[in-house]
Amino acid sequence: MAEVKTHNPFPIEDPVSDTMKLLRDKPPAHYILQIDSFSLLLKILEKSDAKSYDSMTFEACGYKWKLSLYPNGDQKRNAKGFISLYLRIEETNALPVGWEINLNCTFFVLDQIQEKFLTIQDVCGKFRHLYALKKDTGLPRLMQLDVFEDEENGYLVQDKCVFGVEVSVNSYKGRGECLAMPVKPSSATYTWKIVDYSKSDEPRLSEAFTRQDFKWRLIMLLPRGTKRDEAKYLSLYLNSLDSKITLSVYAEFKLRVKHQLNG
Repeated sequence: MAEVKTHNPFPIEDPVSDTMKLLRDKPPAHYILQIDSFSLLLKILEKSDAKSYDSMTFEACGYKWKLSLYPNGDQKRNAKGFISLYLRIEETNALPVGWEINLNCTFFVLDQIQEKFLTIQDVCGKFRHLYALKKDTGLPRLMQLDVFEDEENGYLVQDKCVFGVEVSVNSYKGRGECLAMPVKPSSATYTWKIVDYSKSDEPRLSEAFTRQDFKWRLIMLLPRGTKRDEAKYLSLYLNSLDSKITLSVYAEFKLRVKHQLNG
């Protein structure tokens, strides 16, 4: 009885490498590396005593990068018998001293039989960290070499293969806010003296005043109460005039009416 091979022999989640492997139709957004003769690439690397092939420089998320492919595995990282694929940042001399980058990256291998891309990415969106002493990141054990070279799996077909990468950089843009809550705010009062109270039913506005570094004013809506409760209540409000308050401000305040007979 002939052995039946399972196409695309990958689990959804690889607990060993903390990566997730999925198939998708959409190609990588940032770079594709197509190799038309994988066997010839192996011969060239062997003759030149090189271990890897570096792609052309490409730009993604405002930085310059290269893909670095180890067709026989990165043996320095104990990956003999695997395909190794790395993303390396380039032109770092243009970056400020002490630069650091946190990023997510997804690597791709084209399944030419299903015409879909196998994507390999970190589980739970784990960030990778690059800095001056660590300029590359990737997967030493992207795929077992015998799985890759088996044409029935679709990754190396007629000596052709396609790799790719997507990059997402988590960079701070300087946007945010600070919620300042004074533990013991100082007391700040304002007295509004109203003359000719009964001469008009129009709303009254106090002068603008500054307290706790913010601008305010008092509003008395209809001296004889609001329209809804006319002639029942005096309506008094504290109003913010400060243009720097873009969202909201928490203010604890008391509105008082002075008893003029006893003070």
